[in-house]
Amino acid sequence: MRYEDLPFLINPSLRLSSPYLQVAWRRIDQRMLEHEAGFPAANRAVYTFQKTVRLLSESSPALLCLYYSDMTDFARLSIQQWLRRQIKSFVEQTASTALPLRLHELERQKGLYCSKVSVFPLKRSILGYCTHTNEIALSPELALFPLRMSDVVMLHEMAHLKYKHHRKSFWKFLSTLIGEDANEEKYKSDLAYCKHRDMIEFLMKQGSLSQEISHAILFSNNMTLTFSFPLLVTAVPNMTFSYPNRLCTALRNASTSKSSNG
Repeated sequence: MRYEDLPFLINPSLRLSSPYLQVAWRRIDQRMLEHEAGFPAANRAVYTFQKTVRLLSESSPALLCLYYSDMTDFARLSIQQWLRRQIKSFVEQTASTALPLRLHELERQKGLYCSKVSVFPLKRSILGYCTHTNEIALSPELALFPLRMSDVVMLHEMAHLKYKHHRKSFWKFLSTLIGEDANEEKYKSDLAYCKHRDMIEFLMKQGSLSQEISHAILFSNNMTLTFSFPLLVTAVPNMTFSYPNRLCTALRNASTSKSSNG
């Protein structure tokens, strides 16, 4: 597989930021990069090619710094694989502590308490679910969302602590929790999220880049992942929070058609 076949190219033009975390790029002199790589630490990782340091990552609880030089070739597939592993691991580690803390804060505000909260990768497009034993599971992807949006996902699952269904009483209660009509906001919010779903799934998908679908939509190298859209809530039968694939497919098709027509 060639890097040209990737749906996204990870390079310093990528801006990844949320209330929970931030990925920052730092260009430094090659000699400095080699020097810094000589000081190993638990929160550091180094990528080398032909015995030369090309990248250095350094993580803290909410910040991932990626150091590179003019010698770093972001078109190299192995570099793309390494970068995605670093970002994915950082997001998952941050989410494992930040998301439960936020959920517990919402529990105290709303007076609703689950029996257990877990954070781990869920099935495609599912951001959370609540079990019949009042255990809540959240996707690490929520750490990439705006605070208001991740709050609604959590409140959606917290509403299931009282209503184990998606009937009218559930939506009325959820609207009370979030302070707006959850049903009316659902459709337009789904459409807004779909513009970024491919990027998020690319970064957080399990497996190597060689398993990516080569016919995915190609975006320019200066693709920026920023969020400025409203909250979204989607009802599904098994008390999960997810996004409808048909809406996202329709939006992507419309975008592709518009580009083709100039």
